[in-house]
Amino acid sequence: MKATDLLKKQHKEVKALFKKVEKTEDTRQRRQLMEQISTALEAHASIEEEMFYPAVKGLETKKAEEMVAEAFEEHHVVKLVLAELPNVDPEDERFEELTGDRRRRAAQSTRGAARLRRGAERGGHGGRPEPPM
Repeated sequence: MKATDLLKKQHKEVKALFKKVEKTEDTRQRRQLMEQISTALEAHASIEEEMFYPAVKGLETKKAEEMVAEAFEEHHVVKLVLAELPNVDPEDERFEELTGDRRRRAAQSTRGAARLRRGAERGGHGGRPEPPM
């Protein structure tokens, strides 16, 4: 499996977990689902940050540099929310705010990663193949 296909698959899995969180009222189950999302996002971010982003950055174009910097910034915000979430009761309205914020941040990260993948597949500026992973 190509690295880009793995990242797409992981994005879909996290999105499905967020939908489950939205549909359940059981606080224990919500907490468990959020823990699964946290674990999945942490692993996913590591793959992107350690393998994918350096490969894109290696294209040495201004656009690639900007996109990678934006992606790291998005990851930083997601990590801040991830760190705060375990301290919030799933019945507290703050939990809803954080999970909603986290879902939005994950969606932003997904869109950013998709832009990076498309850019990488075009060589960062058009026409070149995906960088080696």
